Amino acid sequence: CLGDNYSWLHLPPYGCNAIQAPHFDRIVREGVLFRNAFSGAPSCAPSRSGILTGQDIWRLAEGANLHGSLPGHLPTFPALLEKAGYRVGYTGKGWAPGSVEAGGRTSNPAGEKFAGFREFLAQQPAAQPFCFWYGDVYSNPLGKPVVKEGVNLDTFRIPAFLPDVQATRDDFYYYFQRLRRLDAAMGEMLQALERSGQLENTLIVFTADNGMDFPR
Repeated sequence: CLGDNYSWLHLPPYGCNAIQAPHFDRIVREGVLFRNAFSGAPSCAPSRSGILTGQDIWRLAEGANLHGSLPGHLPTFPALLEKAGYRVGYTGKGWAPGSVEAGGRTSNPAGEKFAGFREFLAQQPAAQPFCFWYGDVYSNPLGKPVVKEGVNLDTFRIPAFLPDVQATRDDFYYYFQRLRRLDAAMGEMLQALERSGQLENTLIVFTADNGMDFPR
């Protein structure tokens, strides 16, 4: 489950109480919370290239660029799992933004695209293992009303490198609403796994491509 542009310190298990994230809390409670992990690059496509290949971005040629391509000769973990017999798919934002074809590939490095995880799981053969990439997608909130419900910024500390003015706080309302939607989506996937009987047999990783999309 890959979030799009959010920073680790803004979820409750890391000490931030601006929102509730019950499904992320559950993953932490039943799994492992990482406190010493780092993004491979502060930019979408390069970071995703690093995640998919397990390589530092300076080893990835055009894959180190935003709006570039990921060279086809570079192996990715979904492709390796598919060769090993796994069924592979993704929804939302896979490897992006960039040109899949320019890298000599015929499909997204994250796998075959599906409308959602439920659709993918409904078609899953019982005896076959799977690997699914959920790519969080958000729309630009410019011009949309600020929704404050479910977000508490009363004790939230605006980063010192940003001006603590209403416009900045409005941006953080947008930001935390995105995180709430991401947590809700994670909850739906957990529920689908439970109903299919696959939850206890599935390794779930909840992370992000890079930090929050704010200046600096």
